[in-house]
Amino acid sequence: MQRKTRKNFHGHKKARGLALLEILIAIGILGLIAAGVATLASRTFEAQSANDINEDLTDMAISIQNGFKRTATYTATTDNTVEALSDANVIADSAAINPETSDFYGFFPAARTATSTDDAFVITVDALSPSLCTTLVTGGLLEDAEYVEVTIGGTAPTAVDFSVTNTFTTGTPSGIIKTTTDGVSELMSDPLEAFQVCENPSNMITAGYY
Repeated sequence: MQRKTRKNFHGHKKARGLALLEILIAIGILGLIAAGVATLASRTFEAQSANDINEDLTDMAISIQNGFKRTATYTATTDNTVEALSDANVIADSAAINPETSDFYGFFPAARTATSTDDAFVITVDALSPSLCTTLVTGGLLEDAEYVEVTIGGTAPTAVDFSVTNTFTTGTPSGIIKTTTDGVSELMSDPLEAFQVCENPSNMITAGYY
């Protein structure tokens, strides 16, 4: 009887050990699945943000061009902001808000050439992660805008001339990557080079139109 009891005891102990191992394996598998789902969700949200921002920039650029078509320049005043343009129904409220900050996009007049004044404008998109910034500057934005510059988040250019030369160089975060003089920087055609322009923890894109 004693021998049988010991045998049963060892059998139960072995069964508990196998059950614990199976639980640990199951937890590990669930952890891998959760990590995969989280990564996929993150990429999906980022792709949606990039799509939303591209649509906002296109909508605002067309609306601003139409709104100022009867004037020779884009008014340069401290009140001339995306918020003010939205209040004046120049641009749609739905296109005025940066989804990354829940605040208004930036806006200010710019110059098409070194000898002109306020005959163009730029829209700034702040608080962009490196990956979202890279997605934007290697996508439709680079084709649609006449001027594109990447700077450290929160630091918009003080003045913009579309006719300057590109300043982005290998291994240097930030820089001008498209102008009316040079077109798109050759470095942007190489994905191993292109991602470097957005390597700051937070990035701002300045997109120019006229």
